[in-house]
Amino acid sequence: MKAQLTTKNRIYIPGITMLTAEETGEALQTTPEKIHQFRRCGLLNAIKTGKNWMFPQNEIIAFQSKMIGKDLSNPTAIEKVVRNGLRID
Repeated sequence: MKAQLTTKNRIYIPGITMLTAEETGEALQTTPEKIHQFRRCGLLNAIKTGKNWMFPQNEIIAFQSKMIGKDLSNPTAIEKVVRNGLRID
């Protein structure tokens, strides 16, 4: 695999896509704060890289698949999902 420089001076490695909380929030049509809430609750896995958290594309896809039909609109609803054992492992 050969890494390539892409727009925004990001490195692209085929098969590996990492998104920031801002990019993940944009992709999921929510805020970066909500993305970090999902991460802290164990609903969305991420990798800490220095000061930032990066979200692998495959984890975002797994999150979307597992959370279809779930209410994640507020902290109480998120806690209920976590209590029901829907954490991403």
